[in-house]
Amino acid sequence: MANESNSLTDDVQDSIKNLLADRLLLAKMEAAEKTALLSSRLLISMLAAGLALLVMLFLSLMACYYFGQLFGSMLAGFATVAGIYLLLLLLLLTVWRRPLQHRIENTVVRTIFSSDDSETPATHS
Repeated sequence: MANESNSLTDDVQDSIKNLLADRLLLAKMEAAEKTALLSSRLLISMLAAGLALLVMLFLSLMACYYFGQLFGSMLAGFATVAGIYLLLLLLLLTVWRRPLQHRIENTVVRTIFSSDDSETPATHS
């Protein structure tokens, strides 16, 4: 009888160890999946931001030359565009900072805690 209870106890302990090991592996795999998803979104966002920066650069140069011809001075044209960007920067720092910060935080948290049924790489394969 003692042998049976020791055997049963050993079996339960082995089952618990296997269950814990499997749960740990699952948690690691889910963390890796979330990290990959966040990394891919970050990389795509950085690429899009880089392309948008190039577009804005050329549009800004066009605006500088336009205002330069309009005002009769290239310096005034470039200063006008610089002033517009300075106003946008001040607006960003004073008015839009908190809403943008909260939106980014919410996106990251939503991505980390999203369920398996949402946009994860495993569901798109």
